[in-house]
Amino acid sequence: INAEYMGKANRASTPLAAMSAVRESGEPNHLATVITCHCWNGNHTQVALCPGNNEIHIYQATGSGADRRFERVDVLVEHEQLVSSLDWSPTTNRIVSCSHDRNAYVWNFVGGKWLPSLCVLRNFHRAVHCVKWSPQEDKFAVGSARCVSFCVFEAENNWWLSKTCKDQPEASNLCVAWHPSNLFMATGTTDRRVVVYSAAVKGLDRKNLVEPYKVMSCGDVVATYQSGGFVHAVSWNQDGSWLAFVSHDCSVSFVPMVPGGQVQVVYSISGSLPFASMMFLSPTALVAAGHDCNPQLFTLHGNTWAFERKLDPETRQQPAATSDVQDAFHKFERQSSSIRSVSNKMLRTRHQDSITCLQPVAATDGRVTCFSSSAIDGRLYLWSI
Repeated sequence: INAEYMGKANRASTPLAAMSAVRESGEPNHLATVITCHCWNGNHTQVALCPGNNEIHIYQATGSGADRRFERVDVLVEHEQLVSSLDWSPTTNRIVSCSHDRNAYVWNFVGGKWLPSLCVLRNFHRAVHCVKWSPQEDKFAVGSARCVSFCVFEAENNWWLSKTCKDQPEASNLCVAWHPSNLFMATGTTDRRVVVYSAAVKGLDRKNLVEPYKVMSCGDVVATYQSGGFVHAVSWNQDGSWLAFVSHDCSVSFVPMVPGGQVQVVYSISGSLPFASMMFLSPTALVAAGHDCNPQLFTLHGNTWAFERKLDPETRQQPAATSDVQDAFHKFERQSSSIRSVSNKMLRTRHQDSITCLQPVAATDGRVTCFSSSAIDGRLYLWSI
């Protein structure tokens, strides 16, 4: 089925429209049926999210802490298929979005309305998985199957044009991240690698010395690191001294940014499930979350990273236990019925399904003191550290 047909089907599909509706659950944090990704504006008063379809919903946040409420104020519709990633530049107040329809848009707030600008993505033949603004907000990175690029604005044509990196991986790029210097970007792939590219644009960036990398021609590969599985998230810490990435083998890997630095692989606890997202809280602290539905904290001790603790105490009450006879009765009852029954079992964590995205909300002296998490359960929670 081609992308054009799928795009038309998505826009005309009643079930997809219903998925974007907010559940009447009475929970102020329950914003959609599914949340695939989210991001905040510069002063953290508005949040943009994708409710599991081709739309971008913008909510106004009021109050603080447990009393925070969200009111939907806008819906952006330009993509034809699932919006897979969002990022909101804090200074220039622009939203960049990418989708499975192989397109990316930059949204500018003009005259009280969000207006999209087309990004010309060359050599993109599959769904676009990830997008991220650079620290100076003058370019952004995008990743797809067998293609990773960064886009710069061309004023004479009034569009964003992609510059394809060299030595493209023979796999999908699931995540991208920028070095604080604005000169390098990293991408995590499904062939179990993290690749660092030179992203210095002539006439736009100054080629400063950044250890341990050498600034090369734009788009050249400067470093490659191996992982134990699909790389779901990658990031540098605030001062650029560590590079971290999470893999599908339930690990978090840390690379010191020194010549000859060796990769440190850390696992949380026995029985942990893979992480899907992560972020640095400070140069010496990192939080990761994913299929365990519980954010987990990792900290640096000397030159060694280690698992610290889970952030959700898992105090939610579960439904009362039933007897073996009742369980057997319900099992046969479900098997004899043609209608699928939905289990009412609740997890002890706040999130009831896999966490898909983590974003900073507040910081003090360069350390994140509050971050947000969104999940497949359609909830968005704030965590104070």
